[in-house]
Amino acid sequence: MSLAYQPLTEVFDKFLLGYFANEVSGLSCQILTPLKEVVFSFGEAAKIPVLSESVIKEASHTPLPLELENGRVVGLFSKEQCLGYAVVAAKTEKELQAADHFFQLLAYSIARQTDRDELQFNNEYLKNMISLMQRMAKKTAAVFDQIQVAEFFLKECEQLFAAKSGAVLLFEKEQKLCSILTSNGLMFSDFESVCEVRSTKKLAVTNTNRTIKLCVPLFGANELIGALYLSDREIGPFSVEEQKMAQTMAAVLGATIASIQLHCDLVTNEQIKSNLGRYLSPNLVKEIVESGQFQKLGGKKMRVAILFADIRGFTKLSEKISPEQMVGQLNEYFEEMTGVIFAHDGTLDKFVGDMIMVLFGAPKTMPDSAVRAVNTAIEMQKKVKALNERWRKKGLVEFGVGIGINIGDVIFGNIGSSQAMGLTVIGEKVNQAQRLEAYAKGGEILISESVYIDLQKEKNKIPTTTLGPVEVKGMQIQAYKVNQQ
Repeated sequence: MSLAYQPLTEVFDKFLLGYFANEVSGLSCQILTPLKEVVFSFGEAAKIPVLSESVIKEASHTPLPLELENGRVVGLFSKEQCLGYAVVAAKTEKELQAADHFFQLLAYSIARQTDRDELQFNNEYLKNMISLMQRMAKKTAAVFDQIQVAEFFLKECEQLFAAKSGAVLLFEKEQKLCSILTSNGLMFSDFESVCEVRSTKKLAVTNTNRTIKLCVPLFGANELIGALYLSDREIGPFSVEEQKMAQTMAAVLGATIASIQLHCDLVTNEQIKSNLGRYLSPNLVKEIVESGQFQKLGGKKMRVAILFADIRGFTKLSEKISPEQMVGQLNEYFEEMTGVIFAHDGTLDKFVGDMIMVLFGAPKTMPDSAVRAVNTAIEMQKKVKALNERWRKKGLVEFGVGIGINIGDVIFGNIGSSQAMGLTVIGEKVNQAQRLEAYAKGGEILISESVYIDLQKEKNKIPTTTLGPVEVKGMQIQAYKVNQQ
């Protein structure tokens, strides 16, 4: 217990004070609490001056003696906190000198008791904190839920500081909002104290007769992340020592919450990387995760180049060979195609049977998405030729691949149900790309007029042949064939 809130009867030696007052100096004096309750009284009480409210107010702000009409009064302080007052009756110079000696004796007694209590507190503080840290380490070692950790810390704090109410709050980044992570006792509503802590980044304490509350900042990696709030305390104000202890608790709690948040972020990022790794090249995955773009993929309009590639006559081919052989060749084909797609930073939207759907310009915007798509298609056809040569030597079946490419505005995002979601695009431009692919023969690459226009803007133009309007599934599309070398 802090000296500032100990009964004054435990701070002063009544025998020593009585001996000095009665036998040595013959003073009439009193020692009072901050509420003007008399703790010690020596000599003739009638002679002792009555303290007015204005005198008490002034004495509570200075340790220097104040002159009264028939005596002197001094505020009694420990660590800048007023313990009470000492008032003496003194008229003559001898009595005034004796009063000063009496005040010095009181100050010496307080200083000795303060040192004794400080040493005792430090020993008890270290024992309590070591024991508390051991319990916390044991209970939170395998817990990665910040609510559970906050509830445990809050319970310990309420027992340690005899506070019936409390809360742990987290601040929203780049916003003035805060969320209540956990609370106990009365419904939390003191956001004024929390705002003060957030603004000053320092402890806020209120110790009055009506209100006793403490709000301590929580730091994680030198960043203010929240606040620990304690109130509804019945054993008196929060002492300086208790405030220090609360700051220690808050430091541990802040570091623990920050560690849990970091762990969760790492797990989330690994999950995102794992998910995106199925669609994107490693370079794009790294860039998107670091920029936080994945969190914004709820759905947005983007200009995207869409590429469809499909094996010609796949159904008939599958009837000629065993399922094991067909799956083996398909896997080899998809492996080669995926390598080409990722080399050009394409997004592998999906495999549908033997068809491949690829995006350029989503989730990362690409000003040269049309060129990337066409160059990818050209290299894919080269890989198919190389695969056919390899398969021919092994006596395996060969096949041709038709490719169609379109570009335009589509809706891109995580689309699906709560059980199954995936990155994809929807819109008429997607349908047109697939219809071009359906019209293309094995080994051909067909592009739309919008892709052709984009290619003409490039210095190194890719040679094409105009096919004119082609009708696919009831739709006419202006088509061009890419001339491959």
